[in-house]
Amino acid sequence: MQYFTKHCMSNIVNYPDQTRDELLYELFKRRYDEESARTAKLDDKANNLIGFISIIVGLLMTEGTFKISSLLKNAHLEYLLALYLVSIGILLASIVKSLYAFRIRTWNTAPAMDDLTGTYDDKSYQIVLVNVNDDLAKSVNHNAKNNDEKAKSLEISWILLLVGLFCIFAFIIILAIASGINISNT
Repeated sequence: MQYFTKHCMSNIVNYPDQTRDELLYELFKRRYDEESARTAKLDDKANNLIGFISIIVGLLMTEGTFKISSLLKNAHLEYLLALYLVSIGILLASIVKSLYAFRIRTWNTAPAMDDLTGTYDDKSYQIVLVNVNDDLAKSVNHNAKNNDEKAKSLEISWILLLVGLFCIFAFIIILAIASGINISNT
């Protein structure tokens, strides 16, 4: 039994068949377009997050690493270097998770071009509409699952970003406190 028939047609019984099928087509099409727009928004968020974290990591890795390593050697606080490196590692993990969200997936389009160019040639309007509705419903479900996975990856990336920034700030505070203590003791 087709997905459309099984899950949708039984719920809308008060409309004449053609009107009902046209209504469902409009609803499915709107939902399909919403998932496509959602995909674009999630990709934009992933792209922005990757850029933001890359700038932070770039600044920390270039200028910050040399200054911090010399400061740590002068202040005898080498053990704090581990916290700094863990922070960088967490931020890099956040970039990787954002890239995972941004990666190319298989997206369903509906109706399939093969169906449009041959399968429906001798079918009635009603049958074509029901089959296209079925294709749209399957595509929406498939694309929604992909978008949900993408959103979850972005959420994890965001959490890793916050944890990494917290570790960097903790490192800076501990370094400032420890450097103040060592400077006053000398």
